[in-house]
Amino acid sequence: IFANQGIRAAVKAMEETFAILANTGDIRSVESNIASMKRIFQIQGMFEMQENEKKYLFDGDKIQVVIPAAGDNSKQAAFQDLLQDRPLALLDINGKALLQRNLELLQSMGMQDIKIVTGYCHESIKPAQISSQPSSITLIHNPDYRQSGILHSIMCARNQLSDRVLVLFSDILFERSILERLLVREEDVVLVVDRDYRGFKPQGKHIDLVKALYAPHKGDRTVHPERENLVLQIGHHIPQQEATHEFIGVAMFSKQGFEACRKIYESLLQSGHEGPFHEAESFRTADLTDMFQEMIQRGHKISTLEINKGWIEINDFEDYKRACEMLKE
Repeated sequence: IFANQGIRAAVKAMEETFAILANTGDIRSVESNIASMKRIFQIQGMFEMQENEKKYLFDGDKIQVVIPAAGDNSKQAAFQDLLQDRPLALLDINGKALLQRNLELLQSMGMQDIKIVTGYCHESIKPAQISSQPSSITLIHNPDYRQSGILHSIMCARNQLSDRVLVLFSDILFERSILERLLVREEDVVLVVDRDYRGFKPQGKHIDLVKALYAPHKGDRTVHPERENLVLQIGHHIPQQEATHEFIGVAMFSKQGFEACRKIYESLLQSGHEGPFHEAESFRTADLTDMFQEMIQRGHKISTLEINKGWIEINDFEDYKRACEMLKE
C-alpha cells in the first residue's frame, strides 16, 4: 500500500507546481521546490549508462557491414527440407534465425549501417522480422546470384561503401570477443583465421585455407600476440600440410583497403577478364579468397587475426545440430 502513498504525494506536488507555473509563467518560480536534473539522471541510471558506453561501445571510425546472403543451399541433401523457402541465413537455430543472431551482436556493438546482399528467396528476408533496429539495415539484391560468386555479391554493395568495411559471411556464428579484437586493428585488410581447423574440419569439406608467414604455436596453452602475420597464399587447394590456418569468413577493410579492393575489381570487370581467376572458373564466379590472392600478387598486405576456436560454420546438417546444441538457452 505504501506505493499508493507515493503516487498520491506526486499528484499533489504536480498540481501545486503547475498552479504556480500557470500563475507566474516562469519556470524559475518553482526551481527550489523540485528535484534537480542531476537527481533525475541519478534515478534513471544515466551516469552509469554513460560510463558503460565508454567501456563497451566502439568509438572509432564508422564501420559499414556487408553480409553476402545470396547463395542457394537448398539443393544440398542435408538442407532440402529446411531451405525450400528461405536462404541459409534464415535457418532457425533454437528460435532465432542465424542472421538475426549476428545482427543482434553487430547492433549491440554500435554498428548501424548493415548491408545484406540477397539472392535466393530474397523476398523472405524482412528486416523488421529479424532486427529490433530495421532502419539500420539495407537490402541489396544480386539478381545474378546463380551465375556469380561471393565476390560479385559483396561488390554489389561497393557504391554504397565509403568507410571501414566489415565483411561477414552469412553461414557462421562467432563470439563477441573475436569482433572486439578485430575492431581495434588498423591494417588495411585483416582476415580472421583459426589455427585449429584440422581438429574440426574433416577431409573433403569446403575449407578456405591460409598459408601465413608464421605457423601457429603448438600446444593447448598459447598466447596470441597481435603480431604481423601476413597471408602468403589463400584458397581451397593449398596442400593441407602447407596450410597454417583457416579463414573463417570474417574480414575487416580500412577505408583505403576497401578502396584498393574496389579498384582492382572494377578494373578486372572493365577489362572483361576471360578464363580462370585464381581458383575460380571465371572472374564472375570468383570467391572472396580469389580477390585476396589477387591483392597479394599485386603487392597489397593481407594481415591476420589469429584465433583459437570461438566460432562455427553451418555447412551441413551435423554443423546445424551442433550449433543448436551449443546455443541451448
